[in-house]
Amino acid sequence: FFFLMTTKDSKKSFAQHLSKALSPSSEWTKEDILATVTVARQIVALLTGIVFGTVPVLGAAGIITFGVINVMFVLFFTGKYHSVDESVADRSALIQEGMAGTIAIFLVSWIMVYNILPV
Repeated sequence: FFFLMTTKDSKKSFAQHLSKALSPSSEWTKEDILATVTVARQIVALLTGIVFGTVPVLGAAGIITFGVINVMFVLFFTGKYHSVDESVADRSALIQEGMAGTIAIFLVSWIMVYNILPV
């Protein structure tokens, strides 16, 4: 589902966003950083859901922990790793970008892994 993601404006593939996410770049447009953050968050959400389903983490503690991990990841990813300037995209826009989709990916992967693995 999210592996086939392309943005409306740039028509970049998932692989192009992933390669840009993994290599620190000083040249960012608002559309590029928002799309790259969305792709990176989706990967983090999937991995977090798999880990939480395997451990198993239960209830509100898992949802709150995921929220903290997700926000901290975005702040680290854009602030420290890529050094995105506040003039390109403000922090609140970066935190909000793709949040609903990443919550859905996290919940689906968490629930599926938890129910598939024997407890």
